[in-house]
Amino acid sequence: MERCLRLSALIFLFAGLCASQSCAQESQKIQTVVADGFGVDFQAAQQNAAQNALTNVVGSFIDATNLLEKRTEIREGIRNQTTNIKKDIKEYSQGTIQKIDIIEVGNEGALTRVTAKVSVRIDDFRAYIKKIAQGEVAVDQGLFAQAQVETKQRLNKNQLLLDNILKPLSEGAVIDFQVSAVEPFNTLNYKGGDRGLDKFLASYAPESIFKIHVYAVIRPEYLENMLKTLESTASAHEMTSSEGMDPCSSIRSKGNSMLDLGVLLFDNKKNNSMVEQYLISGAQKTMVDYMNSRVSNKLLISIIDSNGSSIQKDYASDVGGKSRAIILSSGRRMTKYEPSVSWEFIKAYNGCTYHMSERNFDIAIFVDPATLKDARKIIVQLSR
Repeated sequence: MERCLRLSALIFLFAGLCASQSCAQESQKIQTVVADGFGVDFQAAQQNAAQNALTNVVGSFIDATNLLEKRTEIREGIRNQTTNIKKDIKEYSQGTIQKIDIIEVGNEGALTRVTAKVSVRIDDFRAYIKKIAQGEVAVDQGLFAQAQVETKQRLNKNQLLLDNILKPLSEGAVIDFQVSAVEPFNTLNYKGGDRGLDKFLASYAPESIFKIHVYAVIRPEYLENMLKTLESTASAHEMTSSEGMDPCSSIRSKGNSMLDLGVLLFDNKKNNSMVEQYLISGAQKTMVDYMNSRVSNKLLISIIDSNGSSIQKDYASDVGGKSRAIILSSGRRMTKYEPSVSWEFIKAYNGCTYHMSERNFDIAIFVDPATLKDARKIIVQLSR
């Protein structure tokens, strides 16, 4: 009885193993293709039939464009899959061909012809061919780590550019204004031709128009911090003349003109033609995005009475209009690189930022007699 039980257990175990193997085989997707092959002998003809069978299968999962563009690679890949086919082998433990059944063998002239039924492991073959056709390659994970480090460095560099250079200067937080003594506006010296000023003079009584000279300069501590930032982040640095060739083109030629940013420092305080230039790799988009989205400052002119209260406020205009304060073009000392707005220190153009060290301009202000009687001082400041 015990022997019968042991024998039954062995039979069930064997049956289970067979069933398991059968399921594994059934899980394999096999596609059978009948193909002819020709060769100088039987082995060569059988190999050619296998190649033709695999070639017929390729078209079912590779689009025509890839098939055409990668035909040489695919042909070589199929050849590699059939190099080990021999006369006495039907089953393969490796590769994409499961077995070959010979249906017919004959001769056509000097060549041997073989008709064979080729069973292809379709999933394995599809993966193999797609790897060839799509040019797959393993990627070293170290490259991703390196890219992340470089991205972080670029973002840090761009943030320094914004925080230490662009924002403080654009927002006017580092600019000081000095105002000259108030004097009557002398219309006798004005010859006409400035449309904005002509309109301004036609709107107000000449005896109530006064002039001040404004000198704007950047604070030394900002300049020091800006230079430290540029020296620590720039990929190139040079001095060149602002006369002749545009210095922006000069510095951008040392890098990628589509991605890199040129920072140009003009010492117009000393009326110096030399320009200090820095190239910041990959920072051009950061500058463009910021300059396009920033809110421009206005120049606010306030007249203050003896109590410290403002008794007249006006935003200075470059073009006239309804404002009681207008920038006089005759008082500007501008170069072609300076911002068109008299009180701004930075200009963005053609992948570069142009930075000024000072600005000088005159303002004509209309003050009615009642206000003038109580006026004690004039304050010039940037406002948003």
